[in-house]
Amino acid sequence: MFLVRVCGACGSPGAALCRSCAARLEPAATVRCPEGAVRATAVLRFDGVGRDLVLGLKYRNRRDTVGPLADAMAAAVAPRPFDLISWAPTSAARRRGRGFDQARLLAVAVARRLGCPCRAVLSRQPGRPQTGLDAMHRHDSHGPAFVASAPVSGRVLLVDDVVTTGATLAAATAALRAAGAGSVEVLVAAATPLKDTSR
Repeated sequence: MFLVRVCGACGSPGAALCRSCAARLEPAATVRCPEGAVRATAVLRFDGVGRDLVLGLKYRNRRDTVGPLADAMAAAVAPRPFDLISWAPTSAARRRGRGFDQARLLAVAVARRLGCPCRAVLSRQPGRPQTGLDAMHRHDSHGPAFVASAPVSGRVLLVDDVVTTGATLAAATAALRAAGAGSVEVLVAAATPLKDTSR
């Protein structure tokens, strides 16, 4: 059976990211740094083509988009040294439903490009999904919770696919710091545009 390769954003035949879509990607602007992290870096604005690309990976099994995303993510933090790269895991139910954890795929690919060790450190505790919740509910006591499976040390790079309010990454950062991480830096493929609160 012959499968036609298509763009992960627009679906047109060709590369995992066609030239037209690549030209329309918008870089992320200001990224909200999760509490406890020393720095947060996002590559793309979670809007337009960037949103289509990330959602293609997350919900349409477009794993071929991991390469282009990981290339850009690794370039954004190089040459800073990290002792460990890990990720904020999705829930077990979502991982079973999708057949993969998109944050893990990105973390492994970024680690390969940076030449750093990568391993699973966190497990996500049962709780309701964050998708569709507002900022208040993402950060409340029913928000995401993680526990570390083993001690960690040194500089840890925490990878995820997208940051919205930062609740998930703040909880993951707290778990890494509790497990012994000297510092935690966050790297995401895309960031939701911050709302203008000046008005």
